[in-house]
Amino acid sequence: MDLKSHQFISFFEPEQANQLCNIATVEQFPHQTIIFEEGEIPDFLYLVLAGKVVFRKQIDSAQYQTVATAIPDDFFGEFGILDGQPRSAQALVCEGATVAKIPIDILMDVLESSRSSAILKLFRYVIQRLRVTTEDYVKHLAYKDKMVLVGEMVNTIIHDLKSPLSGIHLSSSMLQELHEDEETLEWCDLIQEQAKRMSAMAEELLAFARGTPVLHKQPVRLAKALRHFEKLNHIYFQQANVDLIIDCPDDAIADVDEGKLMTRSS
Repeated sequence: MDLKSHQFISFFEPEQANQLCNIATVEQFPHQTIIFEEGEIPDFLYLVLAGKVVFRKQIDSAQYQTVATAIPDDFFGEFGILDGQPRSAQALVCEGATVAKIPIDILMDVLESSRSSAILKLFRYVIQRLRVTTEDYVKHLAYKDKMVLVGEMVNTIIHDLKSPLSGIHLSSSMLQELHEDEETLEWCDLIQEQAKRMSAMAEELLAFARGTPVLHKQPVRLAKALRHFEKLNHIYFQQANVDLIIDCPDDAIADVDEGKLMTRSS
């Protein structure tokens, strides 16, 4: 969008609007550029002309929480200008952005000479942004609390599942020792594999609830993985009258998380 048509410029009388447009510098920021860091001293007001900028607060040394977003026709950095305090969040460009920068000292001179209507429009915008940011933050806290409860529940379920799953595994192993015929061995192998899958699915659900899902990718022979998949689900194919035909070179390799591949494909 054009700088002159930006809503912040429209707050002012024509003479002051032209003055702001003349002193503003327009810059293009590539994806993932940090415009300013949390705690920095304010120096500019920023008007978004294209793209998107997200604002993040650092939770710990490696994690950030997004608290707000600015899109074309939005502006940001006004809090530091109005109260003189350091930046309250990091401004990070997302997908590239075109931003106009207005120096804080000249902007303050313009604001001091402005009519009260311009100041009123500015404060209305600030209050609206505060409402939206507060609502988003409350929603995030509610979601986070909910996921904590889900994680505690899943953790309890996994703990309760371990004993019966261990019993199933032990019982099938004993059956293999007592009955060494091919059919019994095959069924016991299937029981043990399915018990492992149940445990893996429960652990995956717990990781999701904690917000720490991880892919353990490694080279896997596709033909071998497909034959394993067919073995795990042979009974289901029979019940559905489905013939699974595996046509894959033995040397074909893919970099995947085989455990998740098996649990999600079944």
